[in-house]
Amino acid sequence: QRNTPENQLNQRVEAKDAAGAVALARGILARDPLTAINQGNDGGRHMALQALETFKELPAYQAELEKQLAETPSSVRTVYLLAEAAGRKDPTKAVEYYRKLVELKPLDTKFQTRLASLLRSSKQPEEAMRIWEGILARDPEALFMNNFSEVTETFKEAKEMSRLGEALLKLPKQTGANSSLAPYIGFSNRYAYFNEVAEALQRENKLKEAIAIWRVVLDNSDN
Repeated sequence: QRNTPENQLNQRVEAKDAAGAVALARGILARDPLTAINQGNDGGRHMALQALETFKELPAYQAELEKQLAETPSSVRTVYLLAEAAGRKDPTKAVEYYRKLVELKPLDTKFQTRLASLLRSSKQPEEAMRIWEGILARDPEALFMNNFSEVTETFKEAKEMSRLGEALLKLPKQTGANSSLAPYIGFSNRYAYFNEVAEALQRENKLKEAIAIWRVVLDNSDN
């Protein structure tokens, strides 16, 4: 592992070797980005983009991608690469590219969750919440397995915990979710999050709503 391109890149950056670092960074970024995000392994890509930024090569990289997009406007790969690069300095532009990705791949949950996160950070919580509600209705585990705390914090800040509670109550029972092995067999143990939402509702003195959620937790807990 010592000789990975990422480690070599870090060494070149530390040595202030612009040419060597840029070449390595571009090599890392030339890998399939969609495979990296599906595997949750895009840390090296962030390092590569940082290197391009450090040596003032990021604008040239983005310009090349924009040219490619003009030639192939429906390329999911190119749009993602632009979203990835824009996310470092221009969240507004990144939102634009992620909207395009969702348009091109409307059932891709990863693109939707990233768009929702960007919208939240761009102070557009209403649209973020609508996206998360749609994912909860269609593919809830995608949220429960990946930073559901961001979802609860957004609804809490918007004073919309009742709305989140209603979305949770519509979910079907999750077989196998409560086993101690749940995380290892593809389940999140979502009922821990149900409990978190119920407690938030209790703090807002919405006891009837909190109790409804706790009933679901009890009905689905191991005996």
